[in-house]
Amino acid sequence: MAEVPERYLVARGPKGTIECAVKANGSLEAKEFLSGAQCRRHLGAILTLFQTIVDQAADDAEIGPKALKKTVIHEFIKGQVRIFCYRDGTSWVLTHGDLKKSNETPRANIDRAERIMEEDQRTKRVREARKRSR
Repeated sequence: MAEVPERYLVARGPKGTIECAVKANGSLEAKEFLSGAQCRRHLGAILTLFQTIVDQAADDAEIGPKALKKTVIHEFIKGQVRIFCYRDGTSWVLTHGDLKKSNETPRANIDRAERIMEEDQRTKRVREARKRSR
């Protein structure tokens, strides 16, 4: 089996980290979204928000991601940008992003975030098992 990449670190601070999830095929959808044209306009504000969260208030509902109903998935919203994530220990793990088309979060985005989270958790277990066997 090919080497499984590590999560991409977006922000690190005393309250935790913000990282991009790794899918089973090794891709990092959230990283690709953050570096793409769709996100460019709000990227500075998003990165500043991420750094504030890991420096000061990892679980502060005022600045942290919004919890979505009936799921472990949360979302950051900045302007028209939505970035989906979940909590893994002291880390917020970003799954993917999308442009906000309405006030309602589309179920398809939640389902996609849940699938990416499951893949990320599997790849995390593979990475950890390989580290232990070395």
